[in-house]
Amino acid sequence: MERIAVDTSAMIEFLKGNEHIAAVLLRLYESGADIVLPTIVRYELLVGIRDERGEVIVKSFRTIDFNDRAADIAARIQKVLKRKGKTASAADLLIAATCLAHGAKLLTLDKGFDRFEGFGLQIVSS
Repeated sequence: MERIAVDTSAMIEFLKGNEHIAAVLLRLYESGADIVLPTIVRYELLVGIRDERGEVIVKSFRTIDFNDRAADIAARIQKVLKRKGKTASAADLLIAATCLAHGAKLLTLDKGFDRFEGFGLQIVSS
């Protein structure tokens, strides 16, 4: 079963009623994909949500944790980026590492995640 993690940018659009993102999520769901939220995404969304409906939706998603394996992956990626003189936000790095640790592809609207493709992160096109 294909595992798809949804990033904050895509979830925000979904919660705002973006029909395109809703259709992408529906297509993935109907194909049997395991649709999940990295715990960092859950945190980011719950901090910003201002209504109970959005909170209920976010909490209905199964999560994948930032665990020891994800921490090791994040550290390795950070070292490589630093050596190359590149940077990434801590949240993006932790989300990407969580996906890699759990074998999940990432549905995102944030082009900043492209920098992690060289480390094996697969981006789902929307």
